[in-house]
Amino acid sequence: MPTYLFQCQKCGLQFEKFLKITDETIQKCPQCEGETQRLITGGAGFLLKGKGFYQNDYKKRESCCGKSEGCEHPKRCCEK
Repeated sequence: MPTYLFQCQKCGLQFEKFLKITDETIQKCPQCEGETQRLITGGAGFLLKGKGFYQNDYKKRESCCGKSEGCEHPKRCCEK
């Protein structure tokens, strides 16, 4: 379910809500019951969750000198 960010027009409270795409938007602030507005956000990064996915599956491999690209001696240490 997507996470939406809302802001109250009366008190300025910002809050997040998990809603289905088909759910109606939140109209009232939970704090003061003022009118709310849904804010445009950048969204979250791409996440792989679930059985079989690991956080380090798609990371760049680091070399012994700490560089993942532009290593000065790739034949000696980076191609293991």
